[in-house]
Amino acid sequence: IKDLDKFRKDLKETRVIAKVYPDVDGNNRVSSSDALLILQFATGVKAPTDEQKKKSDVNGDGKVNSTDALLILQISTGVISA
Repeated sequence: IKDLDKFRKDLKETRVIAKVYPDVDGNNRVSSSDALLILQFATGVKAPTDEQKKKSDVNGDGKVNSTDALLILQISTGVISA
């Protein structure tokens, strides 16, 4: 990681955002299925609804990509807290 302080700041902000928007598939849980949907949205395999797009941007950077999927996986496994 080139800028460890920035990464830590981003991770801290992500935790706050994830408390609000982590359940992409609407099953009331944060799980690998949410990460899979995010990857499908990011690659164009599936198109998200407006609500899913909002929930998919876990780190709040305005993009839906693999970083968001990774954060969902980390939340779902307890590596980071939501």
